[in-house]
Amino acid sequence: MSQEFSKGKGSFGAIMTFCLLIILYQGKQIRNKREYDYIKSGPGVSEVRMLSDYFEGLRDTPMDTRVYILRGREKGGNSLILGGTHGNEISGIVSAMYMVENIEVEKGTLFIIPRINESAASAVQVFSGDADYLFLGNDRKVRMGARRSNLTEHWPQKNSYNLRENIYLREDEARNLNRVYPGKRSGNLTEKLAFGVAELVRREYIDMTFDLHEGRPRFEGLNAAIVSRNSMDIALETALELEFEEINLRVEESGPGLYGLIHNELPKVSNTKAVLLETVNTAQGSMTGKVNNNLYLTGEDPIYAKLKDMGITSKVYKPYTLNERIARHVTSVEFFLRVLGSFNDRDEVVLRGVPSFEYIRDTDINKLF
Repeated sequence: MSQEFSKGKGSFGAIMTFCLLIILYQGKQIRNKREYDYIKSGPGVSEVRMLSDYFEGLRDTPMDTRVYILRGREKGGNSLILGGTHGNEISGIVSAMYMVENIEVEKGTLFIIPRINESAASAVQVFSGDADYLFLGNDRKVRMGARRSNLTEHWPQKNSYNLRENIYLREDEARNLNRVYPGKRSGNLTEKLAFGVAELVRREYIDMTFDLHEGRPRFEGLNAAIVSRNSMDIALETALELEFEEINLRVEESGPGLYGLIHNELPKVSNTKAVLLETVNTAQGSMTGKVNNNLYLTGEDPIYAKLKDMGITSKVYKPYTLNERIARHVTSVEFFLRVLGSFNDRDEVVLRGVPSFEYIRDTDINKLF
């Protein structure tokens, strides 16, 4: 009897040791993913602040993040670019990084936050097959995160999320930054983050706010701009200008029922115009095969290609490379700002050093970073 007990005790000890090793390993991984991505301040960067400089409630929290400020010599308007609202939508993050490192401003001021949700960067997108990092070459890597903020920082999670009176969302949407705008001063960490963005927009008198996203191939709103009502005229003219460059951009007006989304809520609490830009990321598709670094860079997936040949997919499958997705974001922002300035020169932000769409699309990504 004592011998059997001893064996059982030994097995239990081995299991507990194994579990402890897993916990320690995962803890180390999470700590590593809390380290900021390497971003080189380019020639246009005048100053780097923290978002907590605009809302003290973010100070010393996992949500605080860097704000890069690019000021022109001539006074003009103020615009804001957000990347990383969803930590697994990599093109928005990398596009914002590229602009920080390469773009200069001649007139006005451009605020760029490449990774607005640092908490989501430390999380893992469940069942996605994503690695911890995307490797761009030349030892350059970017953290792969999750759509929502880290659950460990929002525990315990309630059964439903009360956005406002009589409006309830699924419980995990309380951790989705683009479902909790305009945020709450005393809410959970993600709500505080949204409130911090709103404070920046109000205090810096931001004329136009860009939120850079991407999604799965069958999502209806891809290669599109979803814009606030006060941005529709500017968005339509921008789409027309892009069409002359053979770049298609579908424009949608934000609807009143899109509660908590940046393009619907932020203009209600500030004077900003809000634009959400979407590109196509095959790696996020529900029918994607093996998810690896190459898929994120090339967008090529044999299963989607086969389904297209069989006529099964409802949408035309095209493998958009990461380069092309960056080119779409950077070029769209440039054209939006150009049209914004043509409507009112007081809102104008003039950029310098923006490469052509074709250059970004066709240049080896190692040379872009």
